[in-house]
Amino acid sequence: MLIKGKVFISHAHEDNARCRPLLAALTAWGVPYWFDTEQATGGNELALKIQRAIEESQYFIRVCTLSSVSSFWVRKETGAFVSLQAEDFRRGIEDRVLIPVILDPGYPLQLEDRGVVQIRAAGAPEASWLDNLRRALVVPMPINGPRGPASSSSRGQPNFFLLLDLDPDALWGDRLFQTRLKEMQNRWVWETMYSPRPDIVRAATRNLSLVPEIRRVMSDLEARAQEIEGAHVELSALSARRLDDLNRELAVIQAKGYVERSEIDDLVRRYQTTVSEQDVRERITVPIRGEFRPEPLERYPADSIKRPLDFLGEKSLYTLLAHTVDPSIGINTDSATLLLASERLLYRWTPEEMAQSAEVRAKASLAGRAALVFRNEETRARYDETLRRQPLNELLKTYERACAASAAISSEQVRMFLGEARRLGFDDEFAYEQLRALAERRHWSIAPRS
Repeated sequence: MLIKGKVFISHAHEDNARCRPLLAALTAWGVPYWFDTEQATGGNELALKIQRAIEESQYFIRVCTLSSVSSFWVRKETGAFVSLQAEDFRRGIEDRVLIPVILDPGYPLQLEDRGVVQIRAAGAPEASWLDNLRRALVVPMPINGPRGPASSSSRGQPNFFLLLDLDPDALWGDRLFQTRLKEMQNRWVWETMYSPRPDIVRAATRNLSLVPEIRRVMSDLEARAQEIEGAHVELSALSARRLDDLNRELAVIQAKGYVERSEIDDLVRRYQTTVSEQDVRERITVPIRGEFRPEPLERYPADSIKRPLDFLGEKSLYTLLAHTVDPSIGINTDSATLLLASERLLYRWTPEEMAQSAEVRAKASLAGRAALVFRNEETRARYDETLRRQPLNELLKTYERACAASAAISSEQVRMFLGEARRLGFDDEFAYEQLRALAERRHWSIAPRS
């Protein structure tokens, strides 16, 4: 007997672990499903329990991977479901739906995958393809929050993977765990002592009291597995909420009748863990206008960042955080992640450790500067513009030294400067304005741009 909304998940046994985000999402949405972690046996016939589960399921999800192509049970389960579809169709019933979820980019489409709605998860942000799946299953957004295994969060405590900013899907490493726990303990101690906000002090005090429980749970294989499942449930729910936030923001931005390129860049940067730039653009229904360039940082804050970076041999705050906190950090990392990484670096050392090393002091100083830069999108945009202009500023310094004796910039020097600036990626109009600003500041004459 068919049960409305029930899902049967057909997958190769080798792909058990890869199905975790799917299972966490279905759990968070409150969707009943069948998922067999042990491939059934029974010769050439489907096991009775699997046959019954298929008969009860309205939706049949094929987890499409390179492993599933040669899977005996995926073929048998798919054949059984397609037979039920055909039988229902002859009776005028079209309730059963087959949904291929394609996880591998090189997966060759099978006959059963054609002519149906495909969920292309390969290379897509997890939240994006899960939201497409939710729509295919006609599941409304959960209102009362996710339901999941008995992890710390279901007992009223924060999930320990999320609390320590550990990837629940990464290979477990006790050394990384111990390092991260020490960093967070240092941070919580600082917050209890110096934070002016009572809510932060209360949270830090609570987190310090949880340290023994964190150690116990994360050192126990079964308890840690429950914590991983709980993290997946929370992350899936969070991603769904962020997708809704993105859609609301886009509606507001498009209400003026157009979208600035800078607004697209800002959305892509802030929501890159949830959607791709293509996903954002596909949601835009109004004209897109050119990009607006923000002003760079003022000279003092810019220099207070550049000097210690030069001392450490780092090119930018991005490379500093990548080399000291997380190698995956880059210019396109969202600001929330960068702010968190900055704070982790800031709280890595005790005051005593800072006093003993100039390198540690430089890193701690830059961590504080990074936290200020990445606290909001406007400040970050100004820092990014400062980075963008650095090659041009170095070129301007060369011309400032070369033209100092004559106190003038000739037409030939203007042409030479514009040619060099062009090779650095700057257009003539912008580059000439910067050169003219230099001449005005030094009270020099400057030839017009020809």
